[in-house]
Amino acid sequence: MAKVVDFVVTEVKRPTPKPAEPKKDDAPPPTAEELKKRQESLYESMGWGKPPEEAPAAAAPAAEPPPADPPPAPPAPAAPPAPPAPPPAAPTVAPAALETDLDKVAKRAAQHVLDQQQPPPAATPAPAPATALADMSPEDAEDLKIVQFLERTEPEKFKGAGDRFTAYLKAHYEYQDAWLAKPENEGKDFNQDDDEH
Repeated sequence: MAKVVDFVVTEVKRPTPKPAEPKKDDAPPPTAEELKKRQESLYESMGWGKPPEEAPAAAAPAAEPPPADPPPAPPAPAAPPAPPAPPPAAPTVAPAALETDLDKVAKRAAQHVLDQQQPPPAATPAPAPATALADMSPEDAEDLKIVQFLERTEPEKFKGAGDRFTAYLKAHYEYQDAWLAKPENEGKDFNQDDDEH
């Protein structure tokens, strides 16, 4: 059987806070020299070095600055730029001299355009790939592309990395060919992860 208890709170007493007592500071305020020492100490503890020098306060207010000279007169407006020269007039040709054959006109126009163009710069041959290894595995070819990309994008860090990797691949394939050429290895597959290598 559950027991129900009723109760009523009739009064809540809270302690009354005491008013803060004013500080009795009989010490005089710090002097300018003490404040400067505190500032220097703070700057040194923060690793900032010495505090900046402050300009001494002026004993008397500064006298009024002398009246400024009147501003100089604005410069005279510049003359407007001259209009561009008109394009040279087309040579006048008698109507009888005009060519009527469209093929001839097109050929002359094309030749004129070609004559006006500057010759293209001498084509520089594209740099040859860093390897002449034709029998390279797809994995090695992909690794070489990555090494060459790194060499192009970060030359100071990967200078010569493509050449070093190519030399490694060449030596690796030469070793593999020499190993496979030995009579005792005839019919075997080369496994570069084998303990024998």
